[in-house]
Amino acid sequence: METQIDQSYLELEQYVPTSSVSSITARTDKVRIDVSLSCENGLDGEIETFYSTSLYPFNGVAELSDVGTLVEEYFRLRNKVTDLITISFDGVSIDVHFLYCEYRMPYDFAADKTFFLSSMVQRVHQDSTIAIAAYNHGSAFPFVIKAVGHAEADNQLVAVEKSVQQAFFNGVAYFNVADIILWALNKTEDEVGVDLRDVMYFSIEYAGIQKMCYIVPAPAYLTFSFRNAFNVEEFIDVVGVMTTKTNVSRDVAVCNGISKQYDRTIERTYQIQTEALTPDEVKIFEQFLASHSVSLWLDGDDYTVNIEDHTCEPSSADDSLTSIKFTWRFDDNRPHVFDSLMDGVMPNRRQIFNDTFSPEYE
Repeated sequence: METQIDQSYLELEQYVPTSSVSSITARTDKVRIDVSLSCENGLDGEIETFYSTSLYPFNGVAELSDVGTLVEEYFRLRNKVTDLITISFDGVSIDVHFLYCEYRMPYDFAADKTFFLSSMVQRVHQDSTIAIAAYNHGSAFPFVIKAVGHAEADNQLVAVEKSVQQAFFNGVAYFNVADIILWALNKTEDEVGVDLRDVMYFSIEYAGIQKMCYIVPAPAYLTFSFRNAFNVEEFIDVVGVMTTKTNVSRDVAVCNGISKQYDRTIERTYQIQTEALTPDEVKIFEQFLASHSVSLWLDGDDYTVNIEDHTCEPSSADDSLTSIKFTWRFDDNRPHVFDSLMDGVMPNRRQIFNDTFSPEYE
C-alpha cells in the first residue's frame, strides 16, 4: 500500500499552534521511510528543508515525535511567527500553516479572533512602540486607531478616530506612540472628531480585535524588547528602582612572599524592583522574563541582555499589589558605559536636593 499520513486534519487555512502538534503518524508497508520538514519561505526566500530523518515503522505505523518543538526551533532561528511547513513522509506530504506558540492554548482557540500578544492592555509612554500581531485578513480590514483626550475647545473628554492601511511584516505591524499623539493633536479636517489638547489613552483595532494603551508619565524607565510566547517581538517599558551590583573575581599567586593577582574578571549585574503592576501587565512580565531573546534599547541602539534571576509571584488577594524583582546583565563580561546618570543605564529617579526637599538638609 502507499504511505498515508493520518493527520490530514492539519491541512487547514487557519494557523495551527505548534503547541497542539506533538506527533504525526503515517501508515505504510515499507520497512524504512524518509521524513522531512520544509519551509516554503526559507532562507533568502527559497524552500528550506530544516529537518530530515529516516523512520522504521512498527506494525505499519511510523511516528515523528515533537513536531511542534522542531518547528519552534526553526521559527526561532529565522525569527518567524507563522509560515507554511511541508511535512513529507516517503514523498507523500501535507502543508500546515503553523503558528509559533509556546503555551498550551484552550480547546476553542481561534487564531483569527485574537492578537498574538502577551496582553491586550498595556501602559505606555510617549516614545513607546506598540506591536500588533494577528491573523492576516488582507486589505479588507484596516487598522482603526481611536485616541481619547480633552477637547481643545471646552476641555471635555472626547475621542478621535482614523483608519490606516498598515502592512504586516512576518505577521507583525508596529506603531509608534509619538506618531499617534502627533496625529491626535494635529488632526486633519477629513477625520472624525474634534481637536485634542492631550491624549490620555488610545486603542488599536484590527478585524474586530482591540488593544488598549494607556499613556502614563514616568521620570525614568528602561525599554526592553523580547520575543513573546508567539515569537513576536514586543516592547516593554520597565519602571522601578534599579540596583547595580559589581562583582570582581580574581586569583592570587604567591611567590617569595609577594602576592600577585591574575585572571581578574569584572561582572556587573542590574537588579530591578518594579512598581506595582496590574494583572494585565503581569502577563507581559511573565513572558518577558521567560523570553528566549531579550534586548535593552538605550541611546538609539539595542543590546542583547540575559535575564539571570527573577521573582514573579502574582497573588489573587485583594489586599496585595504585585511587584516583580529581576536581575539582568549584558551578554558580555565588560561593563558598559553610557551617558545617563545612574550607572550609565537608568537616569536617577530621585531629586532629594531640589527646592522641595532642601529644607530637610538645612
